[in-house]
Amino acid sequence: MPEATLCIDLLAVVRKNLEESLRRKEIRRLESAMADALARVDGALFARQPAKEREHIACRAGCGTCCVVNVGVLYPEALRIVRHLQQTLTPEALHQLRQRLGEMYHQTLGLDDEERLFLRKPCLFLDAAQNCSIYTVRPILCRSVTSANAEDCRDALASVALGEESPVLMNLLQKESWEQLFTLWGEVIEAAGLEGRSQRLVTALYQLLPQAEPEEIFWSGARWRSL
Repeated sequence: MPEATLCIDLLAVVRKNLEESLRRKEIRRLESAMADALARVDGALFARQPAKEREHIACRAGCGTCCVVNVGVLYPEALRIVRHLQQTLTPEALHQLRQRLGEMYHQTLGLDDEERLFLRKPCLFLDAAQNCSIYTVRPILCRSVTSANAEDCRDALASVALGEESPVLMNLLQKESWEQLFTLWGEVIEAAGLEGRSQRLVTALYQLLPQAEPEEIFWSGARWRSL
């Protein structure tokens, strides 16, 4: 296989665990399979990247430069984030989040990736210190962003407004590995007769957070609503 991909054995284990959790239709088992997959990919990346190479990744706490773009999530990822929010936020904080989520949803509705970037509205989960408040359950595609230079990211985002392109040096092993996991999950979920397509993070949470039992909607095979 190409260097910048996950090994076949790891993917086979991830696929088997996810398929089993989907057959059982138990949210805790599904979350366990997801957590196991994330840990396996993290471990594989750590083992394959020399320490000096890992040090060259500029993405870290305090840098939210790229957190102004559309981020796609799979249904189980959205469910995991919803459960995390319900377990960690007070009822008042959860109510305030729903209000801000509604505002963000309507502000970004129908915007393509470039238009979303121009809006310059940071992710709802980026705090005042530019840290991700849902870091432990952040989307797979957020994990795939691995710039080697934060200044390059700022230049690249600024150049879009001028209709230009500015290159950003990234860690391709990490980027392609997480994207490969994302694709695999989508394929397995779809093969199980469930919603395997991705949805914008804002739209997904806007649909699921108000629901009393959002996981039951997923198990029913319902598709993302066209909102």
